[in-house]
Amino acid sequence: MDRQLFRRCDRSSTIFELYVGISLSKKAEEEKSKIVLVLTSLPQLALDFQLACEGSSIYGNKVQRGMRVDPEDAMLAGIVKVYREITVVRNVRHFEGMEGVSVER
Repeated sequence: MDRQLFRRCDRSSTIFELYVGISLSKKAEEEKSKIVLVLTSLPQLALDFQLACEGSSIYGNKVQRGMRVDPEDAMLAGIVKVYREITVVRNVRHFEGMEGVSVER
């Protein structure tokens, strides 16, 4: 895991997703120690009122346009949009049609 890719950890669901990956890994302890090292060095962003409102607006907009979106992706998009950050994701297609949201693979 490249420490330079992370300026801050966006929220608890990111930690959840990382720990799911750890639990599915054949090298769980090795992976866990790397992830914990990086995460504990980063400030955490809570999903507060403003971020939740932005994420829910993004979610509703995509659903109204007949597009599929996971609530977790919409929450992350809200955080990225409000903080004007770039998020690094595996599947950038999940974030298509989200105006003002910058993603990289």
